[in-house]
Amino acid sequence: MTPFFAVRPILAALALAGLAACGGSGAATSSSTLPTPRAGSAAGPSTALRIDDPWCKAADAGMTSCFATLVNLTDIAIRITAASSPAAGMTELHETVKNADGQLQMQPAAGGFTLAPAQQFALEPGANHIMLMQLSAPLKNGDPVSITLTTSAGPLPATFVVRTFAGANESYQPSGSASMGEMTHS
Repeated sequence: MTPFFAVRPILAALALAGLAACGGSGAATSSSTLPTPRAGSAAGPSTALRIDDPWCKAADAGMTSCFATLVNLTDIAIRITAASSPAAGMTELHETVKNADGQLQMQPAAGGFTLAPAQQFALEPGANHIMLMQLSAPLKNGDPVSITLTTSAGPLPATFVVRTFAGANESYQPSGSASMGEMTHS
């Protein structure tokens, strides 16, 4: 008769083999059914806010703009009140409006941006955007840029990717009728 302590490892191996054969719907299936973030997106605090396609315009010095599509994943409004980045000495949320002469003019967005419940909010060239000023180094095509948005749902860190972009040639000089904080797009 074979002692029980000699049979125990064989029984354990058979039990594990049986579980592996029957457990085809284990971890591999459950992980494949979970939503995966798309490339170039970041999930927000408690998944309340998502940032899709975050990017910044390449710049050698001075200032540049950053863009993305912000998606509110909740049934309540979310307010973005500020932004910060180690790539810049100063970061602001900017809106673009027409001045009295009909020219597009960018200015700090008083109070920030509000994302309606379950809606998208575009930050795009020639419109609302994140402004990086006093760049600490050149931003070259492909470089990552860390930006943290301050939101009513909590801080949202994200990595933006630098792109070479010929459009949205902003003029960072105060316009004739604008205060020092306002600038025109040309």
